[in-house]
Amino acid sequence: MAAKTQAGLENLFQELDTHIHEGDYSKAIKICDKIMSQAPGDEDAMRCKVVSMLKNGQYTESITTISNYSKKYPSIDFSFEKAFAYYRNKNMDEAMKILAAIPSPKSARVQELEAQVFFRKEEYEKCVGIYESLSSNNTVNSAELRSNLCAAYTESGKFKEAKALAAKYKGDVKETYEISFNLACGLIREGKYKEALQTLSTSEEVCRTALATDGFTEEEIKQEVAAVQIQQAYCHQLLGSSSKASSLYEEAIKSKGADANAVAVANNNLVVLHKNHDVFDSLKRLKSAAGSDPSSSSSASASSSSTTSSADPKLTLQQKNVIIFNKALLHLHMNKLDQVREVLQQLQGDAQHHDDGLALIHASLLIKEKKNEEAEKLLKEYIAKHPESVQVPLSLAQIYLGKNEIQKALTVLGDVTSLQRKQGCVSTRASLFERLGDIDGAIKVLDTYVSGFSQKNAEEEDDLISALRISGEFKLKYKRYKEAYETFEKIIQKNPNDLKTLPQLIISASHFDPSLAEKYEKKIPMQMEEDVDVDALELLPPPKVTKQAASAENKDVQKTEKEKKKKKKKIRLPKNYDPKVKPDPERWLPKWQRSYFKKKQKKNQIGKGSQGMALTPPRPFD
Repeated sequence: MAAKTQAGLENLFQELDTHIHEGDYSKAIKICDKIMSQAPGDEDAMRCKVVSMLKNGQYTESITTISNYSKKYPSIDFSFEKAFAYYRNKNMDEAMKILAAIPSPKSARVQELEAQVFFRKEEYEKCVGIYESLSSNNTVNSAELRSNLCAAYTESGKFKEAKALAAKYKGDVKETYEISFNLACGLIREGKYKEALQTLSTSEEVCRTALATDGFTEEEIKQEVAAVQIQQAYCHQLLGSSSKASSLYEEAIKSKGADANAVAVANNNLVVLHKNHDVFDSLKRLKSAAGSDPSSSSSASASSSSTTSSADPKLTLQQKNVIIFNKALLHLHMNKLDQVREVLQQLQGDAQHHDDGLALIHASLLIKEKKNEEAEKLLKEYIAKHPESVQVPLSLAQIYLGKNEIQKALTVLGDVTSLQRKQGCVSTRASLFERLGDIDGAIKVLDTYVSGFSQKNAEEEDDLISALRISGEFKLKYKRYKEAYETFEKIIQKNPNDLKTLPQLIISASHFDPSLAEKYEKKIPMQMEEDVDVDALELLPPPKVTKQAASAENKDVQKTEKEKKKKKKKIRLPKNYDPKVKPDPERWLPKWQRSYFKKKQKKNQIGKGSQGMALTPPRPFD
């Protein structure tokens, strides 16, 4: 009997092995149940069932199964499997509790899972530390680990380390597309969109080749490539190619089974492309991206296999905030103020959502409700709490300019330290001072901007010369000749052959020191051709004038003479005009339309009608 049972178990384990290799995890789970019915407490069967459930996407069920096994068989440790189930079920806090309780030294797979949990919790520095430890100790030496490390470097802002890692392992770039994808994300953060597009093209090519080699179908390849296409679309969008970006977004969205987070990003970015057009379609897209609760489920990144309509919660905080901001902004465009107010109330008191965007939405709502003073007060309080903010001070300055309070706008712009080296802000402040008639203030702004340039930095030289020229021309415009001369002289010192600046320098100097102007005048080259024979010029025949040219010239002369001869006509007044009498206001109307006109009765109408007849009153009733 025992021999038959043993033989039956061996057959079941062989069948289990076959189903696992074929990827048929549903049948594998049933075989595990059969094994445990014959051999209760078999550790291999229990582990195979738990792993098959995880492979089959049954994360919640696997957690329940593990809990039941742990109660019955406490000696068997399922900590890793349970932590992984919580991780895939998007419960990072619970997964981290289980992983933290695992005693040291921790295995490589536990450390890798721990790093992934830190990544999803956006604690990138801790994630980088674990991956670097695994890589340096040669505990794990795989392209997948290096790809994850590259992603962690990119998200933590260590793009130099990411590039160094990719350069060190060039073979990985050809083997796995994720490294190229992560490098492209870093380039996008640096604003190098064209370079990012080239890197994304490499990533897409590697992805398609690798998946085709592994036997994936075209539809499956499209699903995997969707995230790369969305990043390409984003680059095109920022480069101004709206039509190309829109087509790529639509292609990624239509791909069946595409990553839900990637689709959410595409929907959000399409809304931005549409702006205030197709608002109802945009609202549908944002609802699909954000899910039912705008404060919890929102938008964007790309690695989940979920096919639900709402976005995966493993999106970054920044992506969630962007979708919430766009949704509220869209409601503002549609004048749905109650919905905007609901979003603000849901996020009230949530520290992680206290960003510039929501403050601006709140202020816009107050302005829509004609509460301008409250909006102004709100923005002032926000600036006091967040002095590093840029967008909010700009919006407050715009409100002041709308009220023509230029001095207040200048004060706000002048207090934003990060804007003082921006050409747009400098130009705006100088123009506002000019509007106030404060030319000294405008000159001070321009001079401060010029003094901020490094004289030794060759890369800034073109910007410095441009700033000096603008400052000099402004001073020349307002007859500050000596100051203009000193500014133009700095340009000439850097470029003595600048023929555009030299005349301006001479004009400035001529107003306070003519001798100095004459000194620089000699430096202007004479525009005269060499090897010109004056005697030969004198012997040349006069130019021939054709009849047509002569007649045309005569006609032009005649026209000018006629125009000169034209005289203004004298004003003709009526014969009986009396300047003391007020003219008839109805004099422009035909006589029969005037109010005082009386129609004459025709002669043949006289005598017609009843003659001599009188109407008798009606007889009263008896």
